[in-house]
Formats: sequence, structure tokens, C-alpha cells
Amino acid sequence: MRNKREANPNWRGGRVVTQHRYVLLRVGVGHHLADVRGYAYEHRLVAEKMLGRRLRDGEEIHHRNGDTTDNRPENLEVLPSRAHHKMKHRSAASRRRGPDEPNPLITCGCGCGSTMLKFDGHGRPRRFVGAHRRRVERATASKPCACGCGAKIPAVDRWNRPRKYVLGHQRRAQETRKRE
Repeated sequence: MRNKREANPNWRGGRVVTQHRYVLLRVGVGHHLADVRGYAYEHRLVAEKMLGRRLRDGEEIHHRNGDTTDNRPENLEVLPSRAHHKMKHRSAASRRRGPDEPNPLITCGCGCGSTMLKFDGHGRPRRFVGAHRRRVERATASKPCACGCGAKIPAVDRWNRPRKYVLGHQRRAQETRKRE
């Protein structure tokens, strides 16, 4: 007599493809990789067989060709952590800190002499301490004085308010308008 499962017309031999396109195999509830229904991810089973040992805590499996249903041993790569796995999926142009990359001290890009760690807590590269970037932007952006004298002035003052005149030139411009 056939098993109840095998008698069901929906039985696929214990092989299920999830909505995220990972393959689950029926291994039984007692298996160390099984979920509560008795299914385990095929790529994890293949990786254990390939290594000849159980997967350690935190180890992740990477599909080299990106196809999660392709669980051939030559397509699988065992990585030591999730951070290493994320590095595999990161673009080549990414400047974020890698999991084993050091975080050296660097000086602020505005020239103030302050030191800081090159990467922040999220692994993003830093160039300036706090709001020093705005300090550099303010110092580099300039425009001509509105009175017509031709002097170049910073576009904004130290409180980030827009500037029109060199100090005292506003009065000069008002006096010239009165005379006319």
C-alpha cells in the first residue's frame, strides 16, 4: 500500500520550490536542518555534503550564477558570515567598508585638522566631521557684490543666510540710489 503522501495527486516527491525560488526537500522532522514540517533547503544539504561536515552557525551559502534553483556543488560557495555574503552582491563601484577591512583614522576634508574614523557605523565612507562639509561649501561658493563694485563675496554667511553685499556696500548702494 502506498503512503498517504504519495497517494495525493499534489505530491511532488518531497521537492518544493518556494516563492523566493529556493528548493526545499523533505528530510524528516528529526534532521538538524529541517523546519517544523520536516523540509530543509537543498542548497544547505548539498553544501554540507560538499564540505563533509555540518554548517557552522552564521555560515551562508552563495549561488555563484545567481540562480537559487541551481544547487550543483560547483555553483555553491560557503561564506563565513552574512557580511561576506552581502559583499558578493555589492556592486564593484561600492566604496563601503568590507567585513575584514580596517577602519583607519583620517583627517577632516575641510582642513580643520580633526581626526575621525574613515567609515561610520554603517560602513559608509566619511570625508568630513559633522557639518564641516557645509563649511567647505560656504567657503568655496562666491558671487559678485550687488552694489556693482566687482568684489567677490561668499554666497552665504556663517549662519547660512544668503549675502548680497560686501560689508558696508549696502549703505553705499542706498546712498547712490538716493542721489539719483
